[in-house]
Order: sequence, then C-alpha cells, then structure tokens
Amino acid sequence: MSNYGSKALNPLTGKYEECMMLDDYYGKHRFGMRFSDGNIYPVAEFSKERDVYVQNGHKDRTDYLSNLAEEYDVDIDYVYEISFLLGPDEDFDGLVSALKDL
Repeated sequence: MSNYGSKALNPLTGKYEECMMLDDYYGKHRFGMRFSDGNIYPVAEFSKERDVYVQNGHKDRTDYLSNLAEEYDVDIDYVYEISFLLGPDEDFDGLVSALKDL
C-alpha cells in the first residue's frame, strides 16, 4: 500500500488543492483522493483524464501543468486558474496558446 501527497482538482470546489492519495481505499490499487475538508473521491472517476497526460509523458495532470508553468515561466497558480477556466479538454491546445500569448 502506498499513500502519498499530491495536488488534484477537488470536484467539490473546482480548485486544485493538496490531497492525500489513498491506495486500496476503494479496492485493490483503486485510489481515493482525500482533501483537507475530509471528503474522499475515487481516482477512477478521473482515470480517463489522467491517461492522456501519461500518454504524453507526464505522471498526471498536475505534473503536466507544473511542467507548463516551468516551460513558460509562469506562476503555477496562474496556470491552474487558466486551466480551470478552459477545462481539461483545452490542456494541450487552448491552455498552451494562452500561455504562449503572455
């Protein structure tokens, strides 16, 4: 069992927040995300979203957004804000264009 801290989109608040990833919470290797407010959500609900980031060489969406912030020398909180406004469907297109235009 491997639990670890991460930053993820809280479905309740719509913001990226620190959370604890809980291995085996929903069964064998099915992670739960526990946020500071105590709510826990299954990571499996977000697995389709996560796969596209892994396919593009990143650990997950948070890792991808962190890399974008570094690549375009932009504060990570700004990248989170823009990515939230545009939504995950625009992560590889509209978000990149918005950061290039800065």
